Amino acid sequence: SRANMFELPPRENLQYQLDEMSKGIEGNFFGEREPNGADYANFGILRSMQGLNGFDIVENHQVISGWYGRMQEHSGVY
Repeated sequence: SRANMFELPPRENLQYQLDEMSKGIEGNFFGEREPNGADYANFGILRSMQGLNGFDIVENHQVISGWYGRMQEHSGVY
């Protein structure tokens, strides 16, 4: 089953994945001063979670929450 694909429970796994993702952000974006493909790809994935259980982890993440807000402003997608 999909639940067995990860060693961590879902919420802990999301936190871990966001921590790993945040290591790639240098400056305001993955592309440093301007968003690049990695920014848009990851923004799309996280945007699809908006309103779902677990999105609070994204909103409260020390690095990702700021990046997500900057991507919303830059893309005009809220």
